[in-house]
Amino acid sequence: MDCVVLFESKLSVTDAAFGQVVRYLRRLFPTGSASAVLFDLSSFWLITSLKTVILRVEKANWVDGGSKALFESFVSDHTSPWVRRLTTACSALGVDVVEGGAFLGRGAHGRVFKVERKADKKVLALKLVDSRSTTALFREELALTNAELTGLTARLEHGFVDFPGGAALLVTPVGAPLPRPTTLQEVFNLFDLLRQLHEKNIIHGDPRVPNVIVVKDNDKDKLLWIDLVEAVLVTPGFRTTDAAILTRSILRLLHTSLLGEPLESLINEYGQAPTNENMLKVATVSGLLRNKLKTAEAWHIRADNKVRSIDRPVALPAVEESVLAWVLKCEELGVCITGELIRKQASATCDQMNVPVSQRPAFSKGWLYKFQVKHGLTSKLQHGEAASVSPALVAEGRQQMKAATSGYSAANTYNMDETAFFFCLSPHRSITRHRQPGTKKSKKRITVALTTNADGTDVVDPLFIGTAARPRCFNGVAASDLGFNYMYSKKGWMTGGLFNTYLLQMNQRMLAEDRKVLLLVDNAPPYRPDDESLLTNIKVKMLPKNTTAHLQPQDAGIIASFKAKVKQRQLQSALQQIDSVMAGRQDGLYE
Repeated sequence: MDCVVLFESKLSVTDAAFGQVVRYLRRLFPTGSASAVLFDLSSFWLITSLKTVILRVEKANWVDGGSKALFESFVSDHTSPWVRRLTTACSALGVDVVEGGAFLGRGAHGRVFKVERKADKKVLALKLVDSRSTTALFREELALTNAELTGLTARLEHGFVDFPGGAALLVTPVGAPLPRPTTLQEVFNLFDLLRQLHEKNIIHGDPRVPNVIVVKDNDKDKLLWIDLVEAVLVTPGFRTTDAAILTRSILRLLHTSLLGEPLESLINEYGQAPTNENMLKVATVSGLLRNKLKTAEAWHIRADNKVRSIDRPVALPAVEESVLAWVLKCEELGVCITGELIRKQASATCDQMNVPVSQRPAFSKGWLYKFQVKHGLTSKLQHGEAASVSPALVAEGRQQMKAATSGYSAANTYNMDETAFFFCLSPHRSITRHRQPGTKKSKKRITVALTTNADGTDVVDPLFIGTAARPRCFNGVAASDLGFNYMYSKKGWMTGGLFNTYLLQMNQRMLAEDRKVLLLVDNAPPYRPDDESLLTNIKVKMLPKNTTAHLQPQDAGIIASFKAKVKQRQLQSALQQIDSVMAGRQDGLYE
């Protein structure tokens, strides 16, 4: 079984898109061979599978000079010879393949197909004989006659039937539907059209098959291209989702006769970059096709990516529009709002517009839910403190840091930051069938100070700060003998004394290695050196005030990675404690 399928990736070919194509080929062609073309805005990938094994993967750019030749050789290498022979034989004999069970089976010297003569629509049996023997050909004709079948026999030899180069056909097992002989040629035509569009820079995007519809203009058919990627320009509320990353196969093209026309006849006023005037604001053209090209104005796009043929009217549209504008303005200003505030603002808007109380909706939680869904509003957790700092202050601080680090290499530029670790804190949610009572939340914590250089070649051992001078879990052994650096303070926080002790230890190490290094730290009182003259090999530089949310390197993922690894250790410890409780070796968890 040989087949070529075109897939389109919305913006760029991602691992997810590539994996979907591979799974598609393996699922639909588990016993045969198939090829796929996965393309995006700038390039395309050629993929071949044989019995679920990926044999070939190649990549090329649209504007490469050899892209067309690469694609044609790719397809021709994976096309069954019987497919090509049948197509050319049908063309030479004036017949067409009957759809649905057209492959009747294998004969002694070839293959038998059900065809329809174009002149009188009569169904015939066409056998392709792969033999140079005249006797074999006569026997095939005699067999058809004895079977009382009106038959045509084409000999696969140059000169007997003229076989010009033509399209290919997907050959399926007996009884399976057989697509038209022009299927693969349509793939060629569309691919060549896409290549020309990219070369001429006419359409910035991918004219996808489900996005091609035919419109009537002065009783002539024209292709209308709908580019949903560029549609964001005219429909700001719409966003393409990952769930729609791949379009359908083009094996069922509509209006394929237009694809064979010259490029100039296909490009019309609709084929230019999308504008408010020529863009159909729809989320899927296939929906229009299924409904026989309903009037575009009857369709409405919503922020929740749903298309409605009739958008249900609301009781007070002016109030809803005003509330939506207020919400978007709050988002622009960085104001944190909740659902209760939105409901309160809706009531206040009704007061401002003098809406009678009898005509007002209840502005219940149900109203709030539908309002959020319709306009694509969701509750999101606000992370960090980045919004508290002006961009100008961050830009100025970044320039200061560049100047401070300019005299040091990446290996000699260090950064230290601390994080809290609540090592006894149990989860506050549980997966159960019934509600379970909670436990008191432990406030036991230690502070972990992490230090590393800019190129990652030197990860300094973490500094652990607790509240006890000799924790019971040390069993009377010093922390240095246990293999880690431990200090303590009354509240388990970093203090100026602890920081200076840590600095002197680090300075001794750099002195032994004969290195001059720069240490970047937060702008906080504990990080001020007591006597910089003692730091012969370390220069301490504080980050600019109020910029650590943007400029602190440790906050860019280093601390998060450290905590993720610690979390895995915690989960393993929790499993061991659960096993101990179940076995009776322990009375309670998290002890």
